[in-house]
Amino acid sequence: MKRIDYFINHYKKDPTLKVGIINREKYYDMMKEIFSKYKVPFELSYIAFVESNYEETAYNPVSGAKGMWQLMSDTAVHYGLKVNNKSDERTDPEKINRSVSQIFKGLISMFGNDQITLIIAAFNCGDGT
Repeated sequence: MKRIDYFINHYKKDPTLKVGIINREKYYDMMKEIFSKYKVPFELSYIAFVESNYEETAYNPVSGAKGMWQLMSDTAVHYGLKVNNKSDERTDPEKINRSVSQIFKGLISMFGNDQITLIIAAFNCGDGT
């Protein structure tokens, strides 16, 4: 409990948390509609908070993951996004949320609706794992 209290108190004061909340509000309705269309639990949309604080252009220079969902380029292309020298649709909020909903839909059909922890772990590991 001390550790949990530490994190709650630490992040409560962190300005990054406020940015994430503001960004979530900006995309809330769009994400809700897309997740609903694909019949994906909306609670999974909070993963983008952890991945990027809902930042459209977030980029990890070590892994190459990009966008609010931090998709690798191969995964993004596999799910219908353009990633090339001229265009990177991982930074398009609507397109990346549609692709991620497809990913979650596939993982749910593979593991079952009651295996949310496994679905989250599989999403985080990527298709290669």
